[in-house]
Amino acid sequence: MRTWVTVVLGLALAPWAAANVDLGGSFMPSGPAHLRIAVRLVNSNVVPIKSLAQAEKIAGAILGQAGVEVNWLECAAVEPLPGIADPCLQDRRPTDLCLQMLMHKPPVFHGDVTGFAVLTPLWKEGESYAGVAYPMVEDTAKSLDGDVRYVLGATLAHEIGHLLLGAKAHFPSGVMRPRLEREQLRMAARGELLFTPQQASQIRAEVARRMAK
Repeated sequence: MRTWVTVVLGLALAPWAAANVDLGGSFMPSGPAHLRIAVRLVNSNVVPIKSLAQAEKIAGAILGQAGVEVNWLECAAVEPLPGIADPCLQDRRPTDLCLQMLMHKPPVFHGDVTGFAVLTPLWKEGESYAGVAYPMVEDTAKSLDGDVRYVLGATLAHEIGHLLLGAKAHFPSGVMRPRLEREQLRMAARGELLFTPQQASQIRAEVARRMAK
């Protein structure tokens, strides 16, 4: 079993209709049109490119079922070379979320944490970010006899969920469940690990609110 952690700066520390996910194709959101977020993701060669792309597709399908399209922006960890465009250098919008793949789990977190979200008091304005410790994702996949792509995809979706829903978004079932176990991993592989209808509605409302700014 693996957990997710949410850090609320200035506040407190808290513990983490289906569609099959086709890793070879694309996925369009099933809810209201034109609700979009961009995820500015820093990888720095932590995750193999192909595995990351497939995990992004899995997470995108989970968000798509909630009615939100995800645009993944691959960001450079350092200043890009002259002549190389970096979409992450553009001004950040409230619908732009930041996420970083980490080679190591942050030392302040103990146990089997695979991902975390840091929310400031202005998190609803986009002032927040999330991180995923890839070695812990690999350990989780191994301990659950699962596919690392689905563990990573579920973790990405879970942390994005916190960035849009806040710290108190955990639920006994679905992708916002605090712990990832074999059953949730099997559901992810079937495209059934989703946000609850209420969470999906809240996500759509939050994205629409941010887009209106």
